[in-house]
Amino acid sequence: RLSPHRPEGGGGSGRRGCSCLGTCIIPRTGNSVKRTRAMKRLNRSQREKVHEFASVTEASEKRAIDILKRYEWNLEVAVDAFFNDPRPQPVEDEARHRAVREKAEILFDQLKDPETQKIIPTEESLFKFCGDLQVEVNDVIMLILAWKFKSEVMGEFTREQFVRGMMELGADSIGMLRERFTSLRTELVNPSRFKDFYMFAYNYSRDRGQKSLAFDIALDLWGLVLKDRFQFLDLWLAFLRETHKNAISRDTWLLLLEFASTINNDMSNYDSEGAWPVLIDDFVEWARPRLHSVGQPSMEDGKDE
Repeated sequence: RLSPHRPEGGGGSGRRGCSCLGTCIIPRTGNSVKRTRAMKRLNRSQREKVHEFASVTEASEKRAIDILKRYEWNLEVAVDAFFNDPRPQPVEDEARHRAVREKAEILFDQLKDPETQKIIPTEESLFKFCGDLQVEVNDVIMLILAWKFKSEVMGEFTREQFVRGMMELGADSIGMLRERFTSLRTELVNPSRFKDFYMFAYNYSRDRGQKSLAFDIALDLWGLVLKDRFQFLDLWLAFLRETHKNAISRDTWLLLLEFASTINNDMSNYDSEGAWPVLIDDFVEWARPRLHSVGQPSMEDGKDE
């Protein structure tokens, strides 16, 4: 079985302030630093990363822990994500908490459908929402927002989901929400977070009561979420359109992500005896002669042997 590719944490072009991540650790000896309850739950390495993150970003201890957890304690990626968000501070004090909630409630009332009391995919609500955000309805950022807001029905946001999501992002206006786009996209650099988002997309997009994902929706979703992540995406979609018309199972959806992360440029490392879905076996058999006849696809992050 191919082993999933695990990209290393990338460097940051958005970092400001101190850049010596390996040398600017605040001294911590004896009892010189009083530990909060949250810090006591961490191991020594994690505590050091919290102090280092805070010293570089001047973020609060709670904010440092939250961001480092989100990026699986990868200090460099976490710092980059922090500085790529122009207003990274969360809602922490009670007054600010209340103010953001009130503004998010007002914003929701402006966007909601008056009959359903939800933001739904109509010209008056969701389309206005996208227009205010200056994105197309089919922009992947809308799917990312649905993931962050914990939406349960495609295209819909309840009041609770919208207000809670805005508060978690520390955004009290459309402008502030738009400013979060860079950090939201950066969050998906983390393989674990992307996998969570990828599986959310599958569950979110299924018709109610259905275990599998409709074929046409699966094709559109793959084109959206795996763009620039799967070197054989165009071939995969062409193969499906030519040979397959059935709904896509959860197993196939999940394992295609592993396949995309591990397969090399000529598919020579594919193990046909591995526990891959039949559909992926058929794709490799279908695609290999086409690779030899038309050349390998180009992709900036293509996999080498």
